[in-house]
Amino acid sequence: MGEFGIGQPVRRKEDVRLLTGGGEYTDDIAVEGELLHAAFVRSPHANAKILSIDTSDAMAIPGVVAVLTGKDVQEAGLGMVVTDATYTDRSGKAMNKPGRSVMPADQTRFVGEVLAMVVADNRNTARDAAEAVLIDFEPLPAAVGTAKALDPATPKVWPEFDSNLVVHWEYGERDKIEQKLASAAKRVSVDLINNRLAVVPMEPRVVTVAYDKSNDGLTIYSPTQGASRIQGTISQTVLNIPQDKVRVVSKDTGGGFGIRSKTYPETAMVAFAAHRLKKSVKWQGDRSETFMSDYQGRDQLNHAEMGLDQNGKIVALKVETIVNVGAYLSEMACACRWRAVAASFPACIMSMISISR
Repeated sequence: MGEFGIGQPVRRKEDVRLLTGGGEYTDDIAVEGELLHAAFVRSPHANAKILSIDTSDAMAIPGVVAVLTGKDVQEAGLGMVVTDATYTDRSGKAMNKPGRSVMPADQTRFVGEVLAMVVADNRNTARDAAEAVLIDFEPLPAAVGTAKALDPATPKVWPEFDSNLVVHWEYGERDKIEQKLASAAKRVSVDLINNRLAVVPMEPRVVTVAYDKSNDGLTIYSPTQGASRIQGTISQTVLNIPQDKVRVVSKDTGGGFGIRSKTYPETAMVAFAAHRLKKSVKWQGDRSETFMSDYQGRDQLNHAEMGLDQNGKIVALKVETIVNVGAYLSEMACACRWRAVAASFPACIMSMISISR
């Protein structure tokens, strides 16, 4: 086939180093000086008001340096974790775009949401103290399924909006498609569920923020796919400090799959704690936290229809998809969801042809 022929396997160069223990992942990185450790208290409710948070028992544990809550975030004036995207639906109405606090003070909207942060002199103490934080909740009805999320009777994730619909995006000429489907010699349809999935990279999320006393700066070590994006969000949007005071370093990454390019509340909170306490802080997420708090994918309900002429030629294709984007919007909002749907059209077509035969 030749030295550079299409289909020729490409020899990998990094495997020996990684397979023989020569990799340097975020958890391997050591910082100079005193290092504190963080643990998070997460919501057990899909929807609930936060009536009170009692941190006294946690603070009484030897080795605990600080316990931070949503009220501390509010008092410090931290900015919101925002979405870059602003879209309009097919009628021209702006999308429903809720704001997201780094850590909420009044209400939680999904299981696993960060509600408090403990900082201690070692990881085990931080985790034990996190279990000692007492939160009084008032549970509320929750929207828990994609299929019925748009039903009028389903509780609203954000009551200030008139619906759980974020945006109704449409591409194509609806009237023309409907006419062609109606006049097609053969019309076929299929309903497909693309179930929700957790990404589960090899290395769970880890954040080490090294504090530099010489310039009051932060160096964030974390496995990322978007260092510049995270640098800008943490410095200018969340902490409101000059961008050159924040560096983001990502060395070997145990899997990305798209979830590494976003700014998570945990990253922002570890950076906030380091800047507030003037000390380096580290958080090591575990597999349970990966399932609860990493961005997830899919969760789509698809209804597809195809019209064919008498010779089996496709004359029209319509795909309607309901996509779960969660309680909050990520920085890229829901754009990747409909882009992915549009990119999947060829596969949809092949499936429909197979069914029609």
